[in-house]
Amino acid sequence: MKRQLQLFASLILILFAFSACENDDDKPADLLPGYEKPGVLIVNEGNFGSGNGSLSWYNTQSQEISKNIFESGNESRKISASIQSVTWYKNTAYLLCNKADKIEVVNEKTYQALQAPIEDEQLVSPRYFAGINNKGFVTVWGAFDENYTLPESKVAVIDLENHSIKKFIDVPSGPEGIIALNDKIYIANSYTDIVTIIDPSTEAIVKKLKTNTSPKHFAVDKNGQLWVISTGGFAGGTPQLQRINPETDEIEHSIDLAGTQATGNMAINGSKDKIYFLGAEAYPSTTTHLFAVDITATEGPETSLLSGENYYGLGIAPNSGDIYIADSNNYQGEGSVLIFNASGEAKNTIASGVLPNSFLFKF
Repeated sequence: MKRQLQLFASLILILFAFSACENDDDKPADLLPGYEKPGVLIVNEGNFGSGNGSLSWYNTQSQEISKNIFESGNESRKISASIQSVTWYKNTAYLLCNKADKIEVVNEKTYQALQAPIEDEQLVSPRYFAGINNKGFVTVWGAFDENYTLPESKVAVIDLENHSIKKFIDVPSGPEGIIALNDKIYIANSYTDIVTIIDPSTEAIVKKLKTNTSPKHFAVDKNGQLWVISTGGFAGGTPQLQRINPETDEIEHSIDLAGTQATGNMAINGSKDKIYFLGAEAYPSTTTHLFAVDITATEGPETSLLSGENYYGLGIAPNSGDIYIADSNNYQGEGSVLIFNASGEAKNTIASGVLPNSFLFKF
């Protein structure tokens, strides 16, 4: 009987050890050490050419902010760049660094660099990233010419198995926002009136969709429809929101945003039925406005939800609907993040880094 009890106890210990190992191996990635849920990644662009871009992490439970998390994860190595954007894709964060003309590839949880930066002589002013089927597509402005136009605009195709650039695709001028949807890549060519559509399997352009002037960024609504915001800046058009059917790649609805001075900065709420966007008053005014429009609307908003100074970036928390606005501090020193509830009531103000421009949410 004693021997049976010893065997039983040994079996329990073995099972416990196996279970512990199994649980550790299967532990969800979001619970691994690092910058965990719930929290917000704040992208601080930095002054152009000054190399002082940075990343901050805001813990929404403790309301504590950790600054310079890239340096913390990389033995004090600095990014030494302006950060145009950050995209999370398959547990990896892609930092698109303008002016330094590189892409940092880092662990999304710890912000440790996974390799040397991606660099190429044609990777001049990378802007935004979209991933699909182990490929990354990056909008690249290229260098300005003497007329301050962008004749060398491209999309870089990156092999995400080895993080090398496979090729560059020539696209219309000023490629900005990019999104993967319905097994296609959509690019807003902001110096034109074109949205370029690429087949990611063939890496070829399949359509150039004529939209309103100066398309900037995209959002996908609860019905799977694609929205693009245009500032109207190219050739002096009127700002608009336009809905694209991703099945037909045709524009099915437009909302006129006349009078809002839309900047092209947009975000959609967690239920994906309301689009928020920023509008800036004409220079030298620094007053900016936050507008909201329902996806069922036929007309643009008549009044703004919020107004303030130096609004530069925008994000909507998908769980709470809280509104995050990046305050540029008029490009003087560190900026801040203004947090409001969904009704526009102030909740908190956070000191971030130099020129905060966007937010990624983890809840």
